[in-house]
Amino acid sequence: MQEVTIRLEFNRECLGAVKVRRGNQTIFAFCRDPDNRIMFLATWWRAILRHAAKTANRHQDLINQINWDPTIEGRVSQFRRYITAERQQSKQRFAVHEAFVAGTVITVNAVLPDGITIDDFWSLLQMAGTYCGISPFKPAENYGTFRVLNITNRNRNWDAATKSAETPQDIVMK
Repeated sequence: MQEVTIRLEFNRECLGAVKVRRGNQTIFAFCRDPDNRIMFLATWWRAILRHAAKTANRHQDLINQINWDPTIEGRVSQFRRYITAERQQSKQRFAVHEAFVAGTVITVNAVLPDGITIDDFWSLLQMAGTYCGISPFKPAENYGTFRVLNITNRNRNWDAATKSAETPQDIVMK
């Protein structure tokens, strides 16, 4: 197993889908964790990778073994999605979404199982980004298409100051 960091660049806007009231306005926002970090659920990643694995005829049995960090790092913008009413062609309405607009780079972490190399993972993720994309708001349009910028082994900074000076054996002996 190996832990990796993935950097993706959106080709098309990725839109939030959760209705939230902000003041007197309703917007569609991203799912967030208790620390207010944006979350993309592992099931979303699995769905697009399952499609890519079937298309490539590779690693279908390993896709469910990829562990995804649900939190996403990236800069959020506001996006107006214009809606044309069928009866009122002249009147344009819009919905406001939190969005990762085209050109935005996001970072996500995952743990790859043995059997999927970084190169194979890159190919599957690139295929998924091209044909499926990832976006919480996803009607018929292909919102959230992306390209893979890089995938690297994750280098955690294990800070000695945050570790306990006591080992588990020291605690048991007390």
